Amino acid sequence: MNHAMEQAQSQCQEMRQFTARVDLLFYAAYVPWLAYGLISGSFFMQKLDAFPFLNWNNLSILATTTLLIRELVCACERKGPQSNDGLGVASTSMAAMVILVFVCGTGVFTRNVYKLFVDLFFMFAARNIDKNGLIKCSYYCMTICLIVILCASLLDVIPNYMLIQGTRIRYCLGFRYCLVPSNRLFVVTCLWCLMKEERMSLIGATLFLIINYIMYLLTDSRLVFAASIAVVAFFLLQAYIGRTGLRFHVPTRIVRVILGNSTVLCIVVTAIVTLAYGIALSYSPEFASRLGSMFGHRIMRGCEGLVGMGVKMFGQSVSWVGNGLSSDGTSSVALGKTYNYVDNIYLHVLIEQGIAFAAIHFILLNVLSRRAVRRQMMGMAVVIAAIAVCGLLDDHALTSNYNPFILLALNDLRVRTTSIREAKVKEIVGGPHACFEGGGTA
Repeated sequence: MNHAMEQAQSQCQEMRQFTARVDLLFYAAYVPWLAYGLISGSFFMQKLDAFPFLNWNNLSILATTTLLIRELVCACERKGPQSNDGLGVASTSMAAMVILVFVCGTGVFTRNVYKLFVDLFFMFAARNIDKNGLIKCSYYCMTICLIVILCASLLDVIPNYMLIQGTRIRYCLGFRYCLVPSNRLFVVTCLWCLMKEERMSLIGATLFLIINYIMYLLTDSRLVFAASIAVVAFFLLQAYIGRTGLRFHVPTRIVRVILGNSTVLCIVVTAIVTLAYGIALSYSPEFASRLGSMFGHRIMRGCEGLVGMGVKMFGQSVSWVGNGLSSDGTSSVALGKTYNYVDNIYLHVLIEQGIAFAAIHFILLNVLSRRAVRRQMMGMAVVIAAIAVCGLLDDHALTSNYNPFILLALNDLRVRTTSIREAKVKEIVGGPHACFEGGGTA
């Protein structure tokens, strides 16, 4: 029995080492993809233009190839929680072909739809990645990129434009629109809260709130600042309850339903307000104006976008014209182009990606929040709910290189293996996940 136990422990150690090696391949693809998504929204793109090979197409090919190699290695080795009996090979091969077809320029779908394919590819590859490891990696990568961009703008390495909108003075801080740095900081704040959970300290929370307040003063991003306060306050409350020895749980069914379906509820709110605005516009323009001002005229832009551009099943190429700046610092609105940007993320994605792909995005987000509530991961549910509410007024992109939480939608989706040796190891050690403590859990 001792010999069998030693052999089982040796095999477990071997599986852990194998899992760590193949996970490195995932992060080798994910970190450049995440960093490029952050940098592409800043004026560092002016400097990257000197390197024409650093573009989205090449990065997609590199990431897809790396993840495909990872799936092939896992399928061939049939070890550990990454084993997938060839399912990963089929799915990743299909994703790789989709990217290659796009690069060849067939133009079947729009670029944003192909970005969605890449995101789905990353989601599937992250199905057995350790949740805490993915959150930690995303936090450090986004924090470093954000600090570099902010410091570069303050040191005049890249431009720091100031936008004056009525009485509001807003700084872009190295990004091409003033809302982007505050949105990025909001995501970093959420990642930090998820990293700390019940270990969150009052000092750390206060520091993050001060940083968010400074960002609010510079960018005047009110909704995101309020969302940051709400998220930090919730995690502080959760940490306090945890230290008292009590288990944090949602007290009522109605709260669980709201948190678990936050994305769907925000879509319903968007649909109701948009419909009400459209009807009021025909019968009572004054009421329609008041209704539109309640949402910062985002709904009005959304209605105009729906009427002007329409909605297609598989998306369309849209030339958005907003208050953002191009890579050379020019404004399309200042050049005389008509403003048509839709800030409401639900209408934005619907118009640009179409009914089918918008449904995929929103279903995955809702699946993530429902699974979080079901597993009592209330912190994750609150974060997704905060992002969903912000999406009513702000363009919180749902791509993985902006919103890393969406990668967890398929996390811990395990595929059965038929490895007799692995089954024996699990039986000897005692439990189906004994060899993989702390890994691949959602």
